[in-house]
Amino acid sequence: MWLAAAAAAAAAAGRGCSQRLPASVRSYSHDAAETLMREYAAGRAPQVVPFQITEAQARDKFLAWQRGTARLAPSSLLPAGGPWHMRAALLPFWLFDVRARVEYAGSVGLRDKGSGSVSWRDIGWRELPQRQYSWQHDRQLQVYASYKYRRDYAAAVHGPWAFKRLQPLPESDAQRGACSLGAARGHLLGADLDLPAMRQAIAWEFVLRDVREAEQRAAEQRLLAAHGAQEARDVHVRLHVLDHSARLAFLPAFHLEYEHGEAFNVHGERVPARYEALISGTAEGGVAGTRHFSAHKAGGGVLLGALGATAAAAPLLGLDPWGLVNIESAFMLLSAASLAGVAARMLPIWLHQSAEEQRLRASDAEFDRVVSMGMGPRDTGTEEQEFLRSAAEWRRWEAVGAEPWREHKRQLWAEELFESQQRRRLEREQLRERLQWEQARQEEEERREQRRQQRWGRSHHAHHWQQQEAAFAGGRSGGGRRDYLHYYRLLGLDAAHERGHVTQEDIKRAFRRAALRWHPDKQEVADEPGRRAARERFQQIRTAYDVLRDPDKRRAYDRGEVVEM
Repeated sequence: MWLAAAAAAAAAAGRGCSQRLPASVRSYSHDAAETLMREYAAGRAPQVVPFQITEAQARDKFLAWQRGTARLAPSSLLPAGGPWHMRAALLPFWLFDVRARVEYAGSVGLRDKGSGSVSWRDIGWRELPQRQYSWQHDRQLQVYASYKYRRDYAAAVHGPWAFKRLQPLPESDAQRGACSLGAARGHLLGADLDLPAMRQAIAWEFVLRDVREAEQRAAEQRLLAAHGAQEARDVHVRLHVLDHSARLAFLPAFHLEYEHGEAFNVHGERVPARYEALISGTAEGGVAGTRHFSAHKAGGGVLLGALGATAAAAPLLGLDPWGLVNIESAFMLLSAASLAGVAARMLPIWLHQSAEEQRLRASDAEFDRVVSMGMGPRDTGTEEQEFLRSAAEWRRWEAVGAEPWREHKRQLWAEELFESQQRRRLEREQLRERLQWEQARQEEEERREQRRQQRWGRSHHAHHWQQQEAAFAGGRSGGGRRDYLHYYRLLGLDAAHERGHVTQEDIKRAFRRAALRWHPDKQEVADEPGRRAARERFQQIRTAYDVLRDPDKRRAYDRGEVVEM
């Protein structure tokens, strides 16, 4: 269905048609459709897990999850014919199989029983036998392959039990974008087929991150157990991927959209608060969403609890329970009940804000740690540094701004992030090759000079080009200009620079503040020019820091010379 619509849209575009495309066509990317059909062409027919429950059972499952153990869920959360909508969908997942070789090293701390001091011992690189990772056993190799819903929601509604019911997805169902394989109570349940909008290469980044982090935790435990140590630090892991493969599978789920309570929009107006949830389409699957609490039940519970406690405690204190009933006590009880109702109404918002702040703090701390590595434009870095930086970027992509989840904005961010990482790795590799070439050229020049000295004696030729570079700064001079590229001003250190009091710690702290303020991931601008300006400003800040953090480059810059990057 959507393939035919996409073809019709392409034909209309070829005829110069300027009318707006239907929503069903705009929501499915042509690349995702091609990815799905390529799986059939390659002989890897996508698999699908059939539905086991109906829409009515999914509604009951959601309400039971809301009630939980406290039973404070609102009674009219999903009223019959009310403002809620449920959609049956098949969620795409990339399933990976990986064969790799793992090396690890680190330091272990052995505590002296007498003094209690810890002596550290370095452990060299150890190699493990080849390891096989399979999606059938590790959830970290099952990657949600779409941007339509929150990733933590999609991960919560599936498990290893679901994939035991895989069966081939008919190609005809894939072509029309719907499937009727889900059996529930003896009848077929039709469901929309969500396309795999996430390219396999991006999903592979998540797999590499999770596998490597799992191996690093396991390596720490191996070091502690093998040496009887109490602590471990500086644990490093090398993951050498020998082979990997991926296949596509679809899991059943119900997407629920509903209204509950009120919220304020950007204009300060009261509007119905909208929520969404994902409910697994299998009997064992879970539910992911926002828990709600009834203000009436919470207030009534506090009121009844206070009355019961008063009635039970009054005889023990020799008081008449009815003698405690007056206007003041009634007012206090009603106030406590009202506060409990307000707290129950605001609790989901508070919980969400707390979780969001915790994710942001963790993301900022990780980003700070990566920034402190200080990889400049002339530093090739190590594989581990690149891994840590990429992992921090993808974790920020997952955590920041998860509510509300914007599908197309999130996809654009992921694509841009992936391309920037690939470009950065390519540039680092080119820089590594160039530096190796320069080193080889310098070594050859030194060998030639040694041969000249052996035959003709020492001359001034050996260091002639270094002296030229020191004297003329590469043949170009800035003429003694003060902060002529505004590097100090970019870091907010122009005033301190004028006074002549800028230390290396000042530069490091200023860069961290500026990076956290101007990092593209921190910007809330929605338009492309705004995002481009943020990226350019952040790149300028990085360049300024790379120059000022290096004492030699900083002295050359302060003299007004043009610093080679």
